[in-house]
This record gives sequence, structure tokens and C-alpha cells, in this order.
Amino acid sequence: MNKRYSTIIIDDEAPARLGLQNLLKEFPETFDIIDIAQNGTEAQQKIEASNPDIIFLDIEMPGCTGFEYSTRCFLLNIDNEIVVFESTE
Repeated sequence: MNKRYSTIIIDDEAPARLGLQNLLKEFPETFDIIDIAQNGTEAQQKIEASNPDIIFLDIEMPGCTGFEYSTRCFLLNIDNEIVVFESTE
């Protein structure tokens, strides 16, 4: 049996969050979406509370870009896999 990965989606745009959520739901045997966040501050709290295996992180968000947030995670030794993405229309 394959491992299911707990995931959190972080994006400030609702259509992008929904799009990625729908995509991941096509693979229920692989991904378990445990939470969704709209910004870096909210994400930090949710990641600390749930410790997901994989963090799907938008590149551009107000207050903290995906790259800045992933650098912060690295410096704090947060041991989650991070996928940084940019949504397009």
C-alpha cells in the first residue's frame, strides 16, 4: 500500500486554492488535504498545528512570498516538503 501524504494548500487567491484542491482530490490514495490557508501568517499557525508532509505554497502572496516563507522554513529546520507554485489564468 502506498503512503498517503498529508498536505496543506497556501494561496491568497480562492480560485487557485480551489483548482489545486480539485486536482489533488483526483488522487485520494496519495494526497490527504488536511488544511488550507490564505496567507503566510495563517499558514504558519496551521503548519505548526498539523505538521503536514507536503506544503503547496503560492509564489506571490501579500506580506510574504512563497520563496520567503520556504526560506524561513529552512532556517527554522521545518522538515516538510515544500512545493512552490504560481497560478495562472
